[in-house]
Amino acid sequence: DEPACALFERIEEPGVALGWALAARAWAISPADALTAWLWGWLENQLAVLMKTLPLGQQAAQRLTSELLPTLEQAQRTASEIAPEHWGSAPFGLALTSMAHERQYSRLFRS
Repeated sequence: DEPACALFERIEEPGVALGWALAARAWAISPADALTAWLWGWLENQLAVLMKTLPLGQQAAQRLTSELLPTLEQAQRTASEIAPEHWGSAPFGLALTSMAHERQYSRLFRS
C-alpha cells in the first residue's frame, strides 16, 4: 500500500526486519503471526548453526526446538508488550561482530 511504500522509500538502508514487516503487511499477516514467524525463523537459523558447529543431529535439534517453544512464546509476548518508543535494534553491535568474523580461529562458514 501507499504508506508502506513511502516508508520503505524514506529509509536509506532498510534492514531485513523492516522488509519482513512490510511483506507481512502486504500479505495481510497479522502482527502477532508475523512476529511468530520471525522468531521461528530466528530459532531455526540458530539451531542450524548449532548442528554445523556441534555434534548435534537433526533429531536432537528437533527435540531442542520443541523444548524451546515455550521460551519462544514468552519472547513473543514480551516483545508485543514493549511500547513503540522503546523499540530499537542492534545494527551497531551486529556490525562489530561481523567485522570480527574474519579473524575467528576456525571459519566454518565461509562467506
